[in-house]
Amino acid sequence: MPQLPTQWTRRYDLATPLGQGGLGTVYRAHDRLLGRDVALNCARERPGLAREFDVLRRLEHPSVVRV
Repeated sequence: MPQLPTQWTRRYDLATPLGQGGLGTVYRAHDRLLGRDVALNCARERPGLAREFDVLRRLEHPSVVRV
């Protein structure tokens, strides 16, 4: 299991890995705040990643998963 940032460990309980890809590994996790299971992408560090996530956070569309 990856080492999660402190703010994540208070909110999410990691379960099993669901898959792995170019950005990182996706885990099944339980969101304590929402009270439901979620998919949590634990991304690998790489150049430009923060900028990409900033763009993804601003996307709002019914067919796009919120970041």
